[in-house]
Amino acid sequence: MDYPFNSIECYLSVEIVGSCDGFLCLLFRLGHDARRTILCLWNPATKEYKQIPKSPYDDDNDKSVTKISMVAFRYDAKSDDYKLLTRYRKIVQVYSLRLNSWRTIGDVNFYTTLKLGVFVNGELHWLAKVLRGSSEIVVSLDISEETFKEIQLPTEPLVNKHKFTTLGV
Repeated sequence: MDYPFNSIECYLSVEIVGSCDGFLCLLFRLGHDARRTILCLWNPATKEYKQIPKSPYDDDNDKSVTKISMVAFRYDAKSDDYKLLTRYRKIVQVYSLRLNSWRTIGDVNFYTTLKLGVFVNGELHWLAKVLRGSSEIVVSLDISEETFKEIQLPTEPLVNKHKFTTLGV
C-alpha cells in the first residue's frame, strides 16, 4: 500500500483515531518523547492526504504525552463538512475541513476513559467520569450542533462495585 507519510520527521507511533467515508484520521507522535503530535487525514484509495493545521491549544512545550484526550472525526451532512473534534485538557475544539480552521466549542466538566468515541444513532458516545466526583456517565456529541449530552449509567453495576470499562455497539 502506498504510504505518503515517509516525509514526516521521525515519529514514534501512528494511531488511527477516526475513520469516515474512506478517510482515516491519523495521529502521529513525534520526537524522542512523543510530546509533539501531528493530525492527518488520509484516503488510501485515492492516495490523497492532508496534514491538519496545528491547533491553537497544541503546545509543543507541554510536558504531557496525552495532550489529546478525546478525538472524533465525522461527516456533518447539515453543514456538508467533515469535522474533527479534539480535546486538550478541558477545552474542546472542532476543525472544519471545508473552512480549514479550528474553533473552540467550549470547556467540558468530564474526562473520557477512552480516547475514541463510538458512533450510534448519528452521535458519538464515550464513557466518561464527571470532574469533581466519581460519577460515571456516557457522554454523547451531536456533531452538527456541536453539543454534548450526559446520559446516566444504570446504578446496579456501580452499587456492586462493578465498573463499566468499554462502550460498543
